Amino acid sequence: MSNYMELLKEADYTDVMSTKVFDYYRQCYLQNARYEHIVNSDRVPPIQRDNQFIGVSNRTLGLQIPERNSAQGGKIRGTLLQVGLLKASGHELFRGCIVLPTKNSTGQFVSAVGYRYGTRIRHWQPSVIYWKRPDDFAYASNTIRSIREVLHGKA
Repeated sequence: MSNYMELLKEADYTDVMSTKVFDYYRQCYLQNARYEHIVNSDRVPPIQRDNQFIGVSNRTLGLQIPERNSAQGGKIRGTLLQVGLLKASGHELFRGCIVLPTKNSTGQFVSAVGYRYGTRIRHWQPSVIYWKRPDDFAYASNTIRSIREVLHGKA
């Protein structure tokens, strides 16, 4: 397989894994009405309460991913670490947060803000966490999408 095909495959995988994380957060949010109450409290600014992708990071994502010492788990965790959704410690970036992601015009998640909702927020923990998809990936992803369209005759 040529190098550009490997690049296409890897970019797709990164995009898919990021999307799966935010979809998982969304499902966690929808499964517990208590989170809606938190969103409507003073912790989340009113202007952001209508985010259609709103989710919650309730520290259960790691249980859904295979162990890091397995090939599949290592690849997934490495990918999420690369885009910044997991920390080097293996913890979720948005652990204990209401998560409000944003998509770009092509449907990719490109940024998110998380508001801590716990009652035991430690003094060293930020109450608001920001994530932005790495710029180099966004550039590569758009380039790859253009290449794919040319290859499949959609351009």
